[in-house]
Amino acid sequence: MAKDDKLRVVMVNVRQGDCIAIQLPSGEVMLVDCNKPTGSDIPPVINYLNEFAERRGGIYDIDLLCLTHPDRDHYTGLVDVIDWVQRKGGSVKRLIHFASKFRRGYEAALRKFTMLPDDQKAGFVFECGEFKKLMECMAAVKENIQEHEKTAPKEWSFERADGFKPTARFTDVSVDILGPKSSDVQKFEEDSWNNLLEGWPFGKSNESKSTNVLSCILCVRFKSLRVLLTGDSPEETLLSAVSSCVSRFRQYKGVTFDIIKIPHHGAASSSSINLWKALSGRSGYMLISAGLDRRYGHPHTETLRHIGASCPNHELVCTNYCPDA
Repeated sequence: MAKDDKLRVVMVNVRQGDCIAIQLPSGEVMLVDCNKPTGSDIPPVINYLNEFAERRGGIYDIDLLCLTHPDRDHYTGLVDVIDWVQRKGGSVKRLIHFASKFRRGYEAALRKFTMLPDDQKAGFVFECGEFKKLMECMAAVKENIQEHEKTAPKEWSFERADGFKPTARFTDVSVDILGPKSSDVQKFEEDSWNNLLEGWPFGKSNESKSTNVLSCILCVRFKSLRVLLTGDSPEETLLSAVSSCVSRFRQYKGVTFDIIKIPHHGAASSSSINLWKALSGRSGYMLISAGLDRRYGHPHTETLRHIGASCPNHELVCTNYCPDA
């Protein structure tokens, strides 16, 4: 593939969920989360991955795959994508995922299964079944990466999102894990897994016990361009992680971001005027991925007001209809 000096960032419309596909100027491909909407035969991102592969001469590798956190609207298409990559003769070369001890939480959840009312058990079995299938698939990917690391350590890697880590260096692009901070991960471990079902159904859980706190926070750097990918990170977690990097690391001194994926589908709990003033540059793009029917009210009107007040020169891009703030 001829180098074209473009960084392509695609926010895939996966309804109420997340999926970001990126093709680097070198042709290499990043995938951050992958929801498969209910009723879909294949994840919508497959169409973009096919285009990326054709553009790079029939190479079907995913050079960096990130699962930001274990909420099903971020992972239900990943098993399909990994199967597709393998059928095409490609590989997943780098893997980043949230740092929590998810297997311990899964086992704790199973032990508490008998405590659920009968009318909630079916949903729980489905949720755990989907999660188990994903973890088995991700474990296979990790094993394959570790096997290749023995002979090609600079090209294959595996990382957990637990504090700042300069993760991947491509030809013209760098990818860093900015957070969550190790202290936030540790606090979640101490507070949450033993009470995993306290908020079941999941929609009733409060933010302090939500796995959103674990969301991988990534920065993609290309020349002077900075892209911030946030998963469902709460406002306090996001600002704390980025502020820590700004204060500690030379390459992040005074940094702002040109493209920001607004966390948690535009939820008010992941937004404030001070947050966007601190993170956004003079102009750029703010991305929101949310369901068309606005089942959860995403994006929240308060979030849109925050963006309008703090980033007047940024273009707001939504996968659903964004009402005027």
